[in-house]
Amino acid sequence: MPPECAMSARLGIEADVYIFGVILLEILAGSKARSRNMKNQSSYDWTGSFLPDNYKIEEIIDPRLGSDYPVDAATKMFTLIQSCTKRDKKNRPLMQQVLDVLNNIAEIKY
Repeated sequence: MPPECAMSARLGIEADVYIFGVILLEILAGSKARSRNMKNQSSYDWTGSFLPDNYKIEEIIDPRLGSDYPVDAATKMFTLIQSCTKRDKKNRPLMQQVLDVLNNIAEIKY
């Protein structure tokens, strides 16, 4: 649930972007954001400013992948997730921007 939902019942496109970011996190992690989290942090802590700057993609990405993924693509995906799930809804990207980034990520080769 986006942070603004706790303060107001009004939802907008920004909430959709947030929720999409959480879905991207679940895809990247290979599980529901709340069921497999880092060091017992909430899903927002994964994606928000509480995440340490020195995070390792290996701590987030689906462990079933092993090392069989392009690290650059996974890192860019995580950056997109962080952008989509910013606490302040005004700082989230538009869905067209999200689509553009996803298209760029899709073109990354091993």
